[in-house]
Amino acid sequence: MNRKGNKALAILIAGLILAGGAYILLRKPQPEQSSRRQENVRPDDAHLPPPGGTPIGSGFYKTVNGIFFLDYPLAGADVRTFKVLTPTLYAMDGKKVFYRGNEIAGADPASFAPILVGADGKELGYEGFDDATGESVREGVYAKDNYAVYRGGRKLPDLDPKTVVFYYANPGVDGPPLPLYKDKNAVYYQDRKLEGALPSNFKDVNGYYAKDERHVYYFGEIIQEADPATFVKINPPPDADGKILGYYRLWAQDKNSRYFQGKKTDAKPLETPWPAEQ
Repeated sequence: MNRKGNKALAILIAGLILAGGAYILLRKPQPEQSSRRQENVRPDDAHLPPPGGTPIGSGFYKTVNGIFFLDYPLAGADVRTFKVLTPTLYAMDGKKVFYRGNEIAGADPASFAPILVGADGKELGYEGFDDATGESVREGVYAKDNYAVYRGGRKLPDLDPKTVVFYYANPGVDGPPLPLYKDKNAVYYQDRKLEGALPSNFKDVNGYYAKDERHVYYFGEIIQEADPATFVKINPPPDADGKILGYYRLWAQDKNSRYFQGKKTDAKPLETPWPAEQ
């Protein structure tokens, strides 16, 4: 082979090596990608359960090599005392608390507990599924210990765990419930503080609407013209053909008007806003 041929071959080989290296880099899970993968309860082709692992609920597995969440090892987890806080994605051993595959720094296992039921007695979080066990898994669940309130693996530093109260705030028939909660100091919607809201008398109306003595809120936004003293939930009124006009949580009323999707309508308030049998 002449000098030109040798040079062309060398360039081709170098190109293949560089391409192979780029492919390996692209295939290698980066830290950010790995973190996002841990949010999957269902295994996928890239993250199958560990070989020989015994499913213990919510995507966690026990093996001879320790505890795994899917194929992520939980470093330092004590197999002897480890337990999954079903039906949630929280777990703990005698010294640590975990959410999915991550340790929750500073969480106290002695007093740690998921918050599964709201102030109105309704379940919080939304339903997922664990393929390995066939059991449902409650996702989007908050938790607390004696020292803090947590959302997943993240501490919510401004919340008081002794006085925090959660409500059911469902955005739709098929959507996951959104967090609406308060403590002695403030009211929050989707982890955003509602400035000016009064926690002392703030309460949920029907999962979409809420109120305190000064304002009515629709998904955390103030309805300026609504009267909080007389604001109540109602059943959706039928149209002329007897069909129900929209999902019932979209409707509410005060002494002056009915409200639909947070907007005042021209309709007069119903005489019987919420029948006792409902």
